[in-house]
Amino acid sequence: TGSERVGEVGHVGQIGTGKCVENIMKMEVTEQDLWIVTYPRSGTTWTQELTWNIRHGVDVEMSKTVDIDTKYFFLDMDYIKHLLLSTDVVDAANQALGQDRNLKTHLPFSLLPKNLTEKAKVIYVG
Repeated sequence: TGSERVGEVGHVGQIGTGKCVENIMKMEVTEQDLWIVTYPRSGTTWTQELTWNIRHGVDVEMSKTVDIDTKYFFLDMDYIKHLLLSTDVVDAANQALGQDRNLKTHLPFSLLPKNLTEKAKVIYVG
């Protein structure tokens, strides 16, 4: 265990999280991406469901059958669980490049790709 500073600002994270953050910061961002950036417990799931339905023609019945973790790439999973198990959410999101990607994170903007707000659609809930 222990901690390390990650990102340019020097956020404190568990040892080993630096590589996860680096992978997120290096992600390629496209105009097709929709990113939801929120604080935890601030209406993230509600925002995800609302925007997913808008992007899919408000098909409420289909929305009920698709799991929230299938609808959105939760990038923090690689960051949160790096010591507990091997996750590949960022890799999966990178493989979906060029498609309409839905991504969510609770990380601060300083730990996200630099050109995020210039290219992608970003919904910030603060």
